[in-house]
Amino acid sequence: MISELAENADDLSVFEMRAQLGDILGAEEPVPECVLLRALDDDVFAGNLMTCKDAPGFLKPLFEAPDTLAYAPTALAAKKGGQYSQMDLASKAATALARWAGTGFKRVEPEQMDQREQACLSCPFLEAPTSLLQKAAGSLIRVRDETGYRLGKRTCASCGCVTMSKIRLPEENCPEPHPITPGVSRWGEPLVPRASEHSR
Repeated sequence: MISELAENADDLSVFEMRAQLGDILGAEEPVPECVLLRALDDDVFAGNLMTCKDAPGFLKPLFEAPDTLAYAPTALAAKKGGQYSQMDLASKAATALARWAGTGFKRVEPEQMDQREQACLSCPFLEAPTSLLQKAAGSLIRVRDETGYRLGKRTCASCGCVTMSKIRLPEENCPEPHPITPGVSRWGEPLVPRASEHSR
């Protein structure tokens, strides 16, 4: 089911993605949108969801936690923020979650995460969150001086993602070309043309 979700990500609406995640977790109905969004931005939360799958009594408190409800559309005014609307960001989050599910919720190796993080830290596209959704996604993030946590709440002006979450996911990529080396992104990985990105 998880690999099917990833394979069909391009053809699914946000509602269908919620339904698919509900099926994966053994829920009787689609998960709330806030659960879908938080699962992408909070990898501990996503892991807790998978640990509690098929156990409604344990899933319900996770679904209804104040930190989860902060991702609800009613808590985030649906207006433009930066170059991405709330719907754009929600769709990107859902698609990224499906791709992440297809990897079995794996993370990149620490060396690759460090390389990505160093590139983001020196990137001119790194900025403070501008949209309400980005601010909510980064509200629980605390900066610390160790690999994977130095980006804090900052986001990417090019793709709209919360960078600390994005650098962890094996299926994600940097959309910006390296300023010197052709054919690779600022992360030093093969450049994926924007037209083939699943998130736009």
